[in-house]
Amino acid sequence: MKYELKRQININMICYCAPLVIGLCALVAGEILAFIILLLIGVGLMVNEIIRSKKDEKLIFDENGFHIGDTPYRYDSIEKIESNRWRYLVWVRIIVDGNIVYKFDNSYENYKEFAKQLTLHGVDHNLFS
Repeated sequence: MKYELKRQININMICYCAPLVIGLCALVAGEILAFIILLLIGVGLMVNEIIRSKKDEKLIFDENGFHIGDTPYRYDSIEKIESNRWRYLVWVRIIVDGNIVYKFDNSYENYKEFAKQLTLHGVDHNLFS
């Protein structure tokens, strides 16, 4: 079965509505400048999210290997999985032949399934700890 490692754009877009809601509260309170600033921040974050979701190459994986865009890889071709943690966030980089081929974090859909495939194929990582 094929899975896609992808950003959770819906959750991010909902979170980016917070400045808009706060801006509307400021508008009701008569603070037009605060409303404009928060509106620009909210819209900017949403536009950035849309651009990032369109620009990012897709990582599609199954039990045999994975594809990033049109480039196929096998799990044994992974040189290293680098990850950085801060509290509940994990940022991951996949390194093949000394180059970072893909970056993602633990909020991506199918993150755990990808980590399981790495474990099943003997790739050294610390994504679950």
